[in-house]
Amino acid sequence: DTAGTVVLFPSSRSIAASEMRPGGASPTPVRRIVVLDGGWRECKRINEWIRPEIRRCVVSTARREEFGGTRKYGNPADAEGRVQTAAAFACMLQEMGEDPAHVNAVKKGLAHFMECWEAQICRSKTWVS
Repeated sequence: DTAGTVVLFPSSRSIAASEMRPGGASPTPVRRIVVLDGGWRECKRINEWIRPEIRRCVVSTARREEFGGTRKYGNPADAEGRVQTAAAFACMLQEMGEDPAHVNAVKKGLAHFMECWEAQICRSKTWVS
């Protein structure tokens, strides 16, 4: 289902998730979302293997301040525009106009995961603010 598939991946040719809302600028409704997860280098390679005629999608509302992060970057400026994959997916659902109750459930689950992750990292004393 090439026409109904979208890959969550930021690139110069990516379509804004908000354009994929039902009745939006996108002519074909989204029926399948492919989410690439890994380091940036790995995700770029995976994306290169996916057929170019499959649409790419980018989000604009994901913020590291809202969801936190699971990776450390040497330079704080490098971390500023980066968000984890799960946060981008939650924002994608919201921008695409999915049911707010479903979006909130995903965000709540992500917030719980981050609380557990941060507690685990703090206990191991390897977390650096």
